[in-house]
Amino acid sequence: MNEQKDTVTIAKEICLNGVLVFGPQINSRIREIQNWKHDVSTKSGIYHNGTPPLSLLSPFGGKPITFFYERFSVGGKRVRRLNILLDRELEVARVDSIFSDQLIQSLVSIRTNELPEFKNIFRPSWQTIRYWSTYELYRYIKVSFASFRAGLRTDMSQKEIHP
Repeated sequence: MNEQKDTVTIAKEICLNGVLVFGPQINSRIREIQNWKHDVSTKSGIYHNGTPPLSLLSPFGGKPITFFYERFSVGGKRVRRLNILLDRELEVARVDSIFSDQLIQSLVSIRTNELPEFKNIFRPSWQTIRYWSTYELYRYIKVSFASFRAGLRTDMSQKEIHP
């Protein structure tokens, strides 16, 4: 029999002292709003956020009284109105967590007394920022800061900033 021998060469190993792993972080403010939204709905007896599914009207296993209660009661209207307000607040919190002071200060050299004015003028909307990659966000901050330094105090989020 002819035996083949496998040779294994061992390369020099690289040792890492520490590795940072970043997972999806949920801001405590966002988590608090989401919990509050759920708690208010369930405490008022509304389990479908005021917009019940049509399947509740089905005669086979549906609960039409629940459908009409959630759809037309004062509690259902309050929960729907509150959900609209909390959704807006969630958008604001998400933008604040992405467009943060630490990120801006790490990318550009801005003084701390200029930071609130910069954020007020150049703060992007959630509809704009949610589709951006990290590169586009960084580029937006740098281009916006350049126009801020030049004295142009207009919002850049609606303008094309791609290379």
